[in-house]
Amino acid sequence: MCAAGTYTVSTNLTCIDCTSPCATCNSSTSCLSCINGYFLYNNTCKQTCPLYYYPLTGSYVCSICVGRCLACVNATYCESCLIGFFYNGNCLDDCSTMTGMYSDMNTLKCQSCSSGCLNCTSLSTLCTACDSSTPLLYNSTCINSCPTGFLSSSNTCKKCTYPCLNCSGTATNCTACLNNYA
Repeated sequence: MCAAGTYTVSTNLTCIDCTSPCATCNSSTSCLSCINGYFLYNNTCKQTCPLYYYPLTGSYVCSICVGRCLACVNATYCESCLIGFFYNGNCLDDCSTMTGMYSDMNTLKCQSCSSGCLNCTSLSTLCTACDSSTPLLYNSTCINSCPTGFLSSSNTCKKCTYPCLNCSGTATNCTACLNNYA
């Protein structure tokens, strides 16, 4: 039996030192544990764990990331995603399921919608619903009041029908007409 940090060569039953950074090994190419500052991965000792793995605190081994993580800090917190969008340590299929967030196709991260947007599409400024601070949706923007020629209806600004300049209640109920119309 060989001492820790050595392995037995079966042909002549001699003990040979493990090659650093292996702390213990069972051959010249197969580590069982690593010295401080190294992590065991596929029977080799690495200074950093490869993608899909993270250094397991206290054990000096590389442990596999869970789910769709490309890189992770621990078993429950991703730093980047293999597929999906990154948000707060998780990988999601679609960020728009969260209020005020959208899926950024360039960064593959969940990003916040612009101020006033309750929901938005592929850009932070393309609002699809507005919060109470600017409650009316007009041309994918959240505003406080509809411009001339538009009517507030169900939190959106709807265009008054021609030839109305302004309308009230419905798009066809003109309160003012364009020039040359009565």
